[in-house]
Amino acid sequence: MIFVTGGTGFLGAHLLAKLSYSDKKIIASKRTSSDLGYAKKVFDIYAPGNFEKISWVDVDFFDTYELEDLLHNIEEVYHCASQVSFHEKDHDKMIKNNVTITGNLVDAALFCGIKKFMFASSVAALGRSAQAEIIDESRIWKTDPVNTKYGLSKYKSEMEVWRGYEEGLPVIVVNPSMILGYCRWTEGTGRMFEKAYNGMKFYTKGYTGWVDVNDVCDCMIRLMQKETFGERYVVVSETQPYRQIFDWMAEALNKPKAQKPANMNMAKWLVRVEKIRSKLSGKEPLITTETLRNASLECTYVNDKIKKELNFTFKPVKQTIEETANLFKRDKGIN
Repeated sequence: MIFVTGGTGFLGAHLLAKLSYSDKKIIASKRTSSDLGYAKKVFDIYAPGNFEKISWVDVDFFDTYELEDLLHNIEEVYHCASQVSFHEKDHDKMIKNNVTITGNLVDAALFCGIKKFMFASSVAALGRSAQAEIIDESRIWKTDPVNTKYGLSKYKSEMEVWRGYEEGLPVIVVNPSMILGYCRWTEGTGRMFEKAYNGMKFYTKGYTGWVDVNDVCDCMIRLMQKETFGERYVVVSETQPYRQIFDWMAEALNKPKAQKPANMNMAKWLVRVEKIRSKLSGKEPLITTETLRNASLECTYVNDKIKKELNFTFKPVKQTIEETANLFKRDKGIN
């Protein structure tokens, strides 16, 4: 039996769709207030007719006894649940929640003798610096002003997972880069498509790694099948400049490309405008001091280890963007 956390989220929903083709019973966590609509849409695209195979349960991850009862007959855990925010007001709560939930789940998994534990971390957990870097699995986290609070929360969550490994839990960790694919268009990289459709006037000069959500899921499942316990893997297709990504999005959406680089004064102005828009709309700002800083960093991520381990071929990022843009246009009723 398989248990997946974060099943109503971006990565979790796609992972469930992939796992639904197995013969194993699958249980997925949700909150009482969770909307299953997005997950159903993912299944309609990638696993039509399989949504009913998933057993959904409301889970309080802060109740260790409830977690132990839930995991009693589980063999495999995929931990995808995570709060993501680059908004300063959410930072302390995000770090506390992500780390505490992961620690509690690790403790319950140890207590119940879970045979396989997969943790979906992030390349953000490897840390970054202001200098151009080539980053692989060997990079050690260092305190640096350019690290995001989200990255810190994932790093500390990983420490809980590795603590579990030292105590006997069979774990595997994946560190995906920026994940692209069919999203809620108001969240994550889905907001980038929304921004590209509405028109991008300015671009930043940084670059980072990008990967298709279905490739991440395939890697996770295949690593669990191979039982490569005690290992971590950077999961990335390509390193590309942010400008190139937005150019591809603009092309796929038939919109003009950004033409002007965002200088420091312009960046500060954009942050202020987004802050005002966020207060008026009640939505989290797309552009914050953290996201702008991220978009200016020069991070090259290496995927040699995962490619060698699985003999894996990643989908080209441009193809992912084109396919996702078509889904964006479908949902928005755009010709």
